[in-house]
Amino acid sequence: MGIIANILVRLVVGRLFAMRPKLAVRHGRLIAATSLKGALFTLCLNLRTVTVDPRLQMIRITSRRAWLFRSVRRIPFDAIARVVYDWTDVNPLQSMPLAVYQELDLYTVSVALKTDETVVLCRFFGMGDWVNEHFMPDWVFWDDQLAAELARGSQEEESRAFALAVARAAGVDLDRA
Repeated sequence: MGIIANILVRLVVGRLFAMRPKLAVRHGRLIAATSLKGALFTLCLNLRTVTVDPRLQMIRITSRRAWLFRSVRRIPFDAIARVVYDWTDVNPLQSMPLAVYQELDLYTVSVALKTDETVVLCRFFGMGDWVNEHFMPDWVFWDDQLAAELARGSQEEESRAFALAVARAAGVDLDRA
């Protein structure tokens, strides 16, 4: 019963707290908008839409804060030096000795401008790979490894695809931070 409970808890928690933008392609534009889960999590106080428009040669970032305050930022493609793709493991257990844990992936897609400014476009968060830094072999923790693999999200593939699409549309290189 413990193995099934472990798997169910990881699946529920992993799916509940996984956050990523809703991605769509409309009329040749790539659109990344705050997902319904993200909007509910912030009580609709922080909504954002990033539109990559190859026809207009620009990225438009529309933000709405506290339901009332709306801002729009336009970044022309010729102002972009490169697209930056970054990964961070934010699991607090990673710094513990002999840790056995599942990574909490945070992927960030940004654009580095020619003015040395970096503008964050989107963040993707979710359960990642299973890590064993213990002296015991992996097979000892087979139930944790199985639960972690079943709860693993798709944030890595989705964030990389988004970063590549933005870089190709803007005609710039994709760099890892």
